[in-house]
Amino acid sequence: MTDSPVNATVSVALIRNSKDELLWTWDDEWGCFALPMSRMRAGESDVETPLQAAHRAAARTLGVPVKLGQHVALAPQAFVSGRDLTWRQYRYQVFKAEAHPDFADRVAVHGPHFYLPPHRAAWEEYEPVNRSSRWIIVTLVADGLIPGRSQYTAALVVERLHLGKRQFLLRLEADWGYALPTKRREAGESYAAAAERVAQEELGLKPGDLKLQQSAEAVVTDRERSRSEQTDTFYCHGVFPVQVPEAQAFTSAQPLVWADAATIASGKITDRTTTTGQKAPDAAVSPTARHILQELDAIPFLGEL
Repeated sequence: MTDSPVNATVSVALIRNSKDELLWTWDDEWGCFALPMSRMRAGESDVETPLQAAHRAAARTLGVPVKLGQHVALAPQAFVSGRDLTWRQYRYQVFKAEAHPDFADRVAVHGPHFYLPPHRAAWEEYEPVNRSSRWIIVTLVADGLIPGRSQYTAALVVERLHLGKRQFLLRLEADWGYALPTKRREAGESYAAAAERVAQEELGLKPGDLKLQQSAEAVVTDRERSRSEQTDTFYCHGVFPVQVPEAQAFTSAQPLVWADAATIASGKITDRTTTTGQKAPDAAVSPTARHILQELDAIPFLGEL
């Protein structure tokens, strides 16, 4: 390529569903799936703004009036145009977009389309997919502007006072080591409802055995590599601190242990017995459990011990 790329400003609409998946639609001119986007129109008397072009791209896709949110201007990038096969220097103006609330129940996406989580759109080889759209997603993920993969969970911080020390209940998980009792939130489920499921399904408690107070909920976020999906993930944990009597009994398919702050901060559980009096397997403490407890100021950082 010897000639300089031609500049072109393009507005992109990021449209999400309730699962935070992004909408991709079929583009006949390009012959591939792409994010909804449009170049600014220019006439003899006026030039369309990036905002107007984004409104048009989103409305054309959803079939109803739209509302735009956060805006990000990405650094220029050269791509071969899918329309005329010439090199162009594209300046992408990215807007979060959604149907206007007054028309949310009348959305009609026409033509072939699908939704994908950002991490799958960025790194999995689905074809035919617009190359510049994939680059936009990768750039936004790398800059921390959208999560590569999102997981929302509810976690219980079950605490007791034993021999004058605060102890926290941990559950052994095959992929994570000793972790806080945790469940993934289902679509449309509140943190509190998910926490009630944790109490019942992971600790064998009956509904109402643990009195969860919505006001006690804390949300702790973290970025970590998922061991199951082998990809960087943005975690959002709804955390409920709960104090229980020392005589409280639990049932679990996995070993449960009580551990104090120093043990958790050290990162390893060794030479312990389970809540049922059996020898507990030696294993690492989940970094996520340690992070949550430190964020709640429930345990110190290792250097503070």
